[in-house]
Amino acid sequence: EDILETEEGRINLYKCMFPPHLPHATLAIMGFILTFGPGIPSGELQARWVTQILAGKCKLPSKAVMFKDIEKRHEYNVSRYGPIDKTTIRVDCIQYCDEIASQFGAKPNLSKMLFIDPKLLLKILYGPSVSYRYRLQGPHSWKGAREAIMTTMDRVVWPMTKKNPEEVRDNFFKRILQALLLLFLP
Repeated sequence: EDILETEEGRINLYKCMFPPHLPHATLAIMGFILTFGPGIPSGELQARWVTQILAGKCKLPSKAVMFKDIEKRHEYNVSRYGPIDKTTIRVDCIQYCDEIASQFGAKPNLSKMLFIDPKLLLKILYGPSVSYRYRLQGPHSWKGAREAIMTTMDRVVWPMTKKNPEEVRDNFFKRILQALLLLFLP
């Protein structure tokens, strides 16, 4: 019996990782995805999920549920990209990372965050998507994740200006205000 089953161009891997036809969840194929976006965050989340499964802290669903998920992903991808090779393993990075993180409790609870930390919520929703968001809660969470998310743009701007990030931010807002005043003043 093949470890990696394929049929009609579909690679049968649950969440692009687990062969559902095996009797036990002791094999995970990590990194076997074609992401639209960076691959490293997806691979890290895959590794974190596999360790939780192998440690017995979370379980895979039934074979029927896994096969249904594989079929659903394949149909969605065929409708989006057409019938091409490796259709089943094509994923959108953020959506896929959210799927994997939700399997073991690392996906941030945005509705709870709305009331507890709205500034962080705004950074997550409207700032750059950084993988620190999956370290806010769940196993192996990191106390510095919030600060890393809040200061992401500071770390992006600083190498280009070699100035204090607050100074750059203040100058940016001053320039926007000046431009608006010039537009509206006669």
